[in-house]
Amino acid sequence: MAGPNERWEEKSIKRILSALLLASLCAFVLPSVSLADVAPPQQSPGFNPGPGGEETTQVRMMTETVTIEVLAVDPPQAHVSAFFTMLNLGNSTESMAVRFPIAASDGFDNFPELKNVSIKVNNQPIPFDRTQGPEPRYGFNDQKVPWASFNVSFPQGKDVQIEVSYDLDGTNYPQETCTSFYYILSTGAGWYGTIGSGKIILRLPYDTNPQNVVLVDSQNPPQFTGREALWQFTDLEPTPSDNLTFDIVKPAVWEQVITELGNISNNPQDGEAYGQLGKAYKQALFAAPKGFPRTDSGAAGIYQWSKDAYDKAVTLKPTDGLWHAGYAELLLDYYLWGPDQDQNRPYTSDLNLGLKELALAYQFAPQDPFVLNLLNQYLSLFPNYIIQESDGSLDFLSLTQTPLPSPGVTLPTDTPIPPTAVFIPTQISTPMSLPVTSSPAAEPAPKPSSPICGGMVLILLPLAFIAWKYRKGHG
Repeated sequence: MAGPNERWEEKSIKRILSALLLASLCAFVLPSVSLADVAPPQQSPGFNPGPGGEETTQVRMMTETVTIEVLAVDPPQAHVSAFFTMLNLGNSTESMAVRFPIAASDGFDNFPELKNVSIKVNNQPIPFDRTQGPEPRYGFNDQKVPWASFNVSFPQGKDVQIEVSYDLDGTNYPQETCTSFYYILSTGAGWYGTIGSGKIILRLPYDTNPQNVVLVDSQNPPQFTGREALWQFTDLEPTPSDNLTFDIVKPAVWEQVITELGNISNNPQDGEAYGQLGKAYKQALFAAPKGFPRTDSGAAGIYQWSKDAYDKAVTLKPTDGLWHAGYAELLLDYYLWGPDQDQNRPYTSDLNLGLKELALAYQFAPQDPFVLNLLNQYLSLFPNYIIQESDGSLDFLSLTQTPLPSPGVTLPTDTPIPPTAVFIPTQISTPMSLPVTSSPAAEPAPKPSSPICGGMVLILLPLAFIAWKYRKGHG
């Protein structure tokens, strides 16, 4: 009879082969469907205006200030206000049709447009014509999209103010807990020389921090001040590499964080509020659509906050199986899919605590669908820590004996293993480090990462199929 390791390896091989076969068939037979499953169609970004015509202009963009104000709505939306100071450095007045893209490709066969476009010159509203121009985002030379065209006169040596405002939709899958907004600087490259200076402001409905603003580019971090995150530049000759992506936690998710912080402030012994706070932080951490956590500079801080909240929840409500399950999901998923993917990573305290919490969840809510769904997943993912016996009972090996290492995992010989199987905590003295306002201090992690919001992470590993799950219930 095959042992548990052999049964697991056989099932794992079959599962991976099936996933690879399915991925291959999708790529070969249904390429458009496969592509659509990798990343959502991207909404139209904001743009810099550019000079019309083919002539060389002497008008320089001296300054620009762009404010992307994210609204407290779901699906996510933002209002953009862009102010440009233009200066004619030539010897005579220039008059031209300034052009501004109002649509772009979403990467598929759609060309979403900006909404509620308004243009002012020297603080006076002016009309604009719809014309056709090249696709500005991906550079599809054979594809024409709508542009706005408006006439402007640039007297020699005098500042001209141009203001453009419009509305943007966020880019994301519905089940994602993050969203993305984009701004294209490279369409302004046709003006004379460089852009003198620029400010790009991302304004949220609440205070900004590295936990609700996903900092993918660790080399160009913003300045956080209250509700604003600010990026600045000087003497920029914009190219496509300078185009900007703003990844944020959806306002609906972060508003839940703020709500539960308020509930805890009013009632510090509200175990339900602590559980809901832990869940909200977990949703902000596991932002990708298939259950993979963020690995940006703010991820470590938000993971710790979620742990602290769940720990307090199960301390105040020790027999609530669903909060134990939610806590186990946080710990075990982050262990599996978090930034430390070293195959030789040791058995850790978080793994040990996650298995304890899973055992408690099963003890207190053995028939709950959420708990059973988690157990079904982790039986496959942790075959040397959880064994299902022939009678259907579960044996959490790490809680009763020294577990065998999973394939590729090294257990140090001095790893302490708890001597008891399942227990009910009666007193936990773990100190809380939860923030007391909606603007907790940043806790940067040492490793930057790639974007994960708006479908930016293109994860093709077969294990993504195993990690797929729906987060439901109150855990």
